[in-house]
Amino acid sequence: MQTTLGMLLAATVSCVVWLTIDGTAQAAVLRLSDDGIVIDGGADATYTLAYPLPVNAAKKTAKIQSKTIAGQKATLSYAGGGQAELALGDEALTLTFSNMSADTKLVYSSLRLPAAAVMGAKWSVGNAASREFPQEKPATPFLSQGNAPQFEITSPSGVKTALQLPDYTYQQLQDNREWGASLFLWQFWMPYYPDNPRCVIKFGTADLAAAIPAAMPAKVAEPPAPARAEPAPGPDIGATQILKWLDGKQAVFMLEFDDSCESHLKNAIPELKKRGMVGTFYINPGNGPFKNKQAAWEKDVPAAGMGLANHTFTHSHALDVADFEHELTLSTDEINKCYPDRKRPRLISYGPPGGIKKEKWLVTKEQVKTSLAKLHLIERPSFWGPPLNQKSAAECLKTIDQALAKGEMGHLDFHGVGGDWLVTPMDWFLAILDKLDANRDRLWITDPISWHQYLTERKAATIKLLEGADRRIRLQLSCTADPALYDLPLTLATRVPPTWKACLVTQGSTKTNVPAVDGVVRYPAQPGTTEIVLQPAASVR
Repeated sequence: MQTTLGMLLAATVSCVVWLTIDGTAQAAVLRLSDDGIVIDGGADATYTLAYPLPVNAAKKTAKIQSKTIAGQKATLSYAGGGQAELALGDEALTLTFSNMSADTKLVYSSLRLPAAAVMGAKWSVGNAASREFPQEKPATPFLSQGNAPQFEITSPSGVKTALQLPDYTYQQLQDNREWGASLFLWQFWMPYYPDNPRCVIKFGTADLAAAIPAAMPAKVAEPPAPARAEPAPGPDIGATQILKWLDGKQAVFMLEFDDSCESHLKNAIPELKKRGMVGTFYINPGNGPFKNKQAAWEKDVPAAGMGLANHTFTHSHALDVADFEHELTLSTDEINKCYPDRKRPRLISYGPPGGIKKEKWLVTKEQVKTSLAKLHLIERPSFWGPPLNQKSAAECLKTIDQALAKGEMGHLDFHGVGGDWLVTPMDWFLAILDKLDANRDRLWITDPISWHQYLTERKAATIKLLEGADRRIRLQLSCTADPALYDLPLTLATRVPPTWKACLVTQGSTKTNVPAVDGVVRYPAQPGTTEIVLQPAASVR
């Protein structure tokens, strides 16, 4: 009986793996592991290509049902039928599919790149210039999407590993920190042609182009691979990460105002309130500017949603520890009077008064630190603001851009705004607010205590997975920080089953409905002893 490869529904893929070290192409060391094909280029240039998976017309990826590895050969059997035979040669991988389901359309594989392992490494797609893997989570998680014939990684030590693909293959590089996993994921979807005897994936350098056989299928202008939502192997169900900043924001920004200036009441607060932004005002309750507008500071400012912070009582000397603590206590008492509904003790921000002569400030840094801890005060970052540190509106806006680029906390501090002393002109101030407003989707605009609490809790927190199942996930979020003072909810991201479209998150008496996006849910959680339970929900209310 005559048999053809098309009748057997078989396709063969040959892979050649090369490294470039100091400009010299070398064959990589290949081996089979339980997870896939290991491409061994040394300590910081070793990667594992996941075993290939068939994808059907409904874009469902089949799972490996059984796997047998013997030396340089492996056999994979898939749920739903079909199998793949893998054989490693000196420099090549031969892969043959057989008895595949009739609706098989694609072959999928991926490289999982832990974020810690590729920091300092570079990547490139096609003929584009190399780019470094981002240190912080970027604005968009998709670093590259589309058809390109090559993907290349240059390790921190300079070892290049190039993966060359047929030009009809779709590839995607994404930053999975967006969904709570500390890794980058490179993926490709290659069309599956059962009637074609051979196609080639090449791993190597451009001078290996001759290895692509003439029998390769013609280029497909628009590959049938999805751009975003294709199911792909990912972290285990229940895998959870504390996001770097509240609500998964890219960076943090704070606006702080010193000296109880009247221009804060007249100019700054109305503009902040108009935009729904928070500012923190460092007051001196024993000084004239505060006393002249005391009713406004005590009633109107808290009612507008603004925060008051400790700048000492009189903005004057501290001849000894007792004098210093007396100034702090009087100021804190006034702040507490302005917020009668807030618990005590609680953390309050402290900003040291400037412009005081050294001979009138006789407490040491260590004494200041001890007194602040005793009185539950947290010293803010060093003053940084116009017109002392920035000489134009453009320089102020650059401070915001720098916070976004680094993914860290940025701040601008002010004295007078459109009046009083050390004045920031109103057009500068409005430009700053407009810039922040335009970037609210990426910036957590907050106060110094909330930033400090989140940062402290995040660093002191641990997550334990108690149960990870198709119908329920249970977690424990613990934190070593004092819960009486550090009680800000953290934002968690948890991997859930792909069938979940929405999720009910329960912690104690708190219930929250959140959407599932690409198999991940984000939600607030309070560190402590109360379990977090996630269950599928019909919809988000």
